[in-house]
Amino acid sequence: MLRYLGFKDLDELTNTNVPESIRLRQKLGKQIPEEGVDESKMLNELSEIASLNNPYKTFIGMGFYDCIVPSVIVKNMFQNAGWTSPYTPYQPEIAQGRLESLLNFQTMISDLTGLPFANASLLDESTACAEAIALAVRVTKRRTILYDTGLHPQNIGVMATRSAPMDINFKPLDINEGSVNNKFGDNIAAIILQYPNTEGLIYEDLDLLVQHAHKKKILVIMVCDLLSLTLLRSAGDLGADIAVGSAQRFGLPLGYGGPHAGFMSVANLALARQMPGRIVGVSRDQQGNIAYRLTLQTREQHIRRDKATSNICTAQALPANISAMYAIYHGPNRLAYIAKKIHKATSFLSQTLKANGIQVVHKCFFDTLKVLPLNKHLFDMKCEEKRINVRNYNDGYIGISLDETTKIGDICDILYLFGINICEKEIKNKLMETSTPLIGNSLHSRHSPFLTGHVFNSYHSETQIIRYMKRLENKDLSLVHSMIPLGSCTMKLNASCELIPISWPKFANIHPFVPTEQAKGYFKIFNYLERWLCELTGYDKFSLQPNSGANGEYAGMLAIRSYFHSKGESQRNICLIPVSAHGTNPATAHMANFKVVPVESDKHGNINFKDLSDKCEYFSNELACAMITYPSTHGVFESQIKEVCNKIHEHGGQVYLDGANFNAQACLCRPGDYGSDISHLNLHKTFCIPHGGGGPGMGPIGVKSHLAPFLPGHPIIPRNGERLDGVVSGAPWGSASILPITWAYIRLMGISGLKIASQMAILNANYMAKRLENAGYRVVYRDEQGLNAHEFIIDCKPFKHVGIEVDDIAKRLMDFGFHAPTMHWLDF
Repeated sequence: MLRYLGFKDLDELTNTNVPESIRLRQKLGKQIPEEGVDESKMLNELSEIASLNNPYKTFIGMGFYDCIVPSVIVKNMFQNAGWTSPYTPYQPEIAQGRLESLLNFQTMISDLTGLPFANASLLDESTACAEAIALAVRVTKRRTILYDTGLHPQNIGVMATRSAPMDINFKPLDINEGSVNNKFGDNIAAIILQYPNTEGLIYEDLDLLVQHAHKKKILVIMVCDLLSLTLLRSAGDLGADIAVGSAQRFGLPLGYGGPHAGFMSVANLALARQMPGRIVGVSRDQQGNIAYRLTLQTREQHIRRDKATSNICTAQALPANISAMYAIYHGPNRLAYIAKKIHKATSFLSQTLKANGIQVVHKCFFDTLKVLPLNKHLFDMKCEEKRINVRNYNDGYIGISLDETTKIGDICDILYLFGINICEKEIKNKLMETSTPLIGNSLHSRHSPFLTGHVFNSYHSETQIIRYMKRLENKDLSLVHSMIPLGSCTMKLNASCELIPISWPKFANIHPFVPTEQAKGYFKIFNYLERWLCELTGYDKFSLQPNSGANGEYAGMLAIRSYFHSKGESQRNICLIPVSAHGTNPATAHMANFKVVPVESDKHGNINFKDLSDKCEYFSNELACAMITYPSTHGVFESQIKEVCNKIHEHGGQVYLDGANFNAQACLCRPGDYGSDISHLNLHKTFCIPHGGGGPGMGPIGVKSHLAPFLPGHPIIPRNGERLDGVVSGAPWGSASILPITWAYIRLMGISGLKIASQMAILNANYMAKRLENAGYRVVYRDEQGLNAHEFIIDCKPFKHVGIEVDDIAKRLMDFGFHAPTMHWLDF
């Protein structure tokens, strides 16, 4: 391949390709070892790190609950490359299996929430809340949101982050106050409430609240516990307009915070047209057969850019598919049984505590109690003795949330914490005596059917569901079958040895809000990754909180905004974005309330430096930043990148360098060295977390030191005295359980391996480009040396005169078992 291109080795190729002005000069290896290790040594090291985690039995709740993941789903989906390695299903002909599975997820959400339109997952419950209030503001054109003070704190935190740049008036509302309905003004977009709330309470008279809200044309958003909806009246039955939440309880491990599939469902098509995220629809193919495809895509960032409903790109497709299979495997009756078992145990616990003189705050609940111990100090000592975590309120109360994994022995231990000694046999007998749970006797009880479709009532044995999963898997193309050549969306080998550890109990079974000393293994991984990523990028600090690339972009733009506000320069609100940029860039800038000003390309596809300079000059006092993808989406290392960064800085702006293409830079050049102030990295691209058919992803954000104080904080687990606000994900370290994949990849590769991976990507792209060019195709953009970075674009317009479009070529490639490249208007 090198000889075909006229180079003697990889170093000669990349030294010619990467501009001399930005080429890495210092030797790396102070943090990352020069050489990697073999699989066995890596797994041994990671096992030692995992052993530092010390999981207790946890009853914290707050939106995260332990569950039993059926082994058949673990083995045949969670650990199956046919499900973990496909790309987002933009090309439906090779994605019918996972599209059907995502449609099952949407149907599950729609049935349980009682609202007819659902999307195919969001990043988590907290970001779903933020998306919901943004949707309400768009639809109603009003700017006040009333939020239930009984929401989980992380949900309030993420919504507060979203509200600030959007100038949303985000006001608290105590749902328990009798005069609540008198507080509804005329400029309120929506009320958002937790159902049941963070203390476990199921609010009375919700129908009445919804009616009063609707009289004022106020939308009602309900944050729902999905499992509770098998027993409780649905959001739709109560009259809600929007339902959001997390599907974590449906077969997804705690994983120290994720990944877990968030969801959203809405009451009508008008709201659905403004809904964020992907939506799977049912269509027909040319032969009239039922087929599935993504629908209403004109809402999304890759088409509408800064006019999109959200910047969301990668969501949580794989976790959503796992949750759907969990519901299919159990079916409606078994799901209701699991919920009743949890509720019955919670009811027994409440009755027993009250019978022993202990205050239980709420009478109506599903699985969570707020309780006042008689002696808090003694209670805490017993918790440590029994290795139990509960939620601790500031006022001396504690919270206890039961879940699918709760056993009679756990109830016995909980009662012991309060000084109540009852043997397991007695508890078992009393639970058997209680035939009807409290919800079953109340006005809150659900009477509407759910999950009535054939798919949820047909695959309840291991044999049946294996065959169903395999049937869907066989309809799709993944890295099991062939390469997926998508340039910026780098699709790499997801090595088995990298994926195995994430299912280890020491990583999988830790609640995100446990005391930090119980998660020392995770903190060791965080520490390694932050230092390693800083060394690779030239930045000074990283935050691992953002749980997707788009979320990382958002965190970065908020950091820039906060930085200028701290300096008293809040007038800086202009964001320059090249017209060639990814659609997430303008969508993200808009979400952070920057005004997007496009920068033109020159005839070679590079940033038009004169246009950039003119706009920097014109907006000098208002310039906040430029968002630049490097190498460019045209597949070129632009030689003037350093001059571009200098020009932005000259006019007081910051440089946001989109890290989507970092696969072409690792160990060859560093953004922090050539002028960038901030970047996100897509760990699900460059650093080998599998793409999962559209998620999960991770988008950690790296910054130079002056922006470090403005990285995301967290209201529940602040770290090292960092800020409590600016939170962008529900969990402090995002989808923490998939970070060991990236740790394993870097440890296996070492500096030398990472460099070769970047060089091989560049070699492969240039070899293919030259072969296609010699076969008669025109490569649209090249650098001054006639080379490309790790991707390239070919011109398909010459075929148009004979009636062949880009779509035709893409579909023919699929006929031969190849995943078609990204289609860019009339180009590939």
